Amino acid sequence: YVSAGFKHPAVGHIRGLYGLARALGARVRDAAADAAGIFADAGIPVLVLKGVPLAKEYYQDFGSRPMSDADLMVPEAVTIEQIRTLLEGTPGWTFEARADIRSATFRSPTNMSVDVHRFLLTHATSPGASDELWADSHELVLHDGAAPVHSLSPEHQVFHAIVHGIPWNPVSPH
Repeated sequence: YVSAGFKHPAVGHIRGLYGLARALGARVRDAAADAAGIFADAGIPVLVLKGVPLAKEYYQDFGSRPMSDADLMVPEAVTIEQIRTLLEGTPGWTFEARADIRSATFRSPTNMSVDVHRFLLTHATSPGASDELWADSHELVLHDGAAPVHSLSPEHQVFHAIVHGIPWNPVSPH
C-alpha cells in the first residue's frame, strides 16, 4: 500500500499486524520442521498442509499468510499411538488431549500447536483415501537444514482450502 502511494491512518496498525504474523509464522514453520524432523528420523514421511506450505510456496512471505498452528500429515498406516510415542518421547513436546482416528494435536517446545493428521478429511478415512495426495505431492524444504517434507499439488491445495476453509471460517476465505 505504501509503495503504491496509499495513505490511510491504519497503515501503521496494518504494518504492526504484518510483523506479528511474520514472526508467528516463522515460529509455526519452525515447529512444523521440528516435528517433521522427528518423523523423518523414524523413517516416516510428512506432508505439510495448509498455512505453512501456502506461505512458503505461494505467498513467499509468512507475514502475508497469518496462521496460528501447523498441520502435518503422515501416512495413514502410522497410528496415533506411534505419533504420540515419537513426539512425547522428544523433550518439550506434549500431547494436547485431542485425538481421534484422523488426527491429534501437540504442543511444541516453543509452545506452538501442531496438528498431526493421518487423513486429510474427516469423512474420508477409508484405506487408501490419501494415496493420490501422496503420489501427486512434491518435495519442499521449510528452511535451511530442515528435513525435506512433501507439499500438496496445486490442485490438491485448492481442493483442501475449499473443503477445509468453508466449514471452519465464519466468513469464507473464498
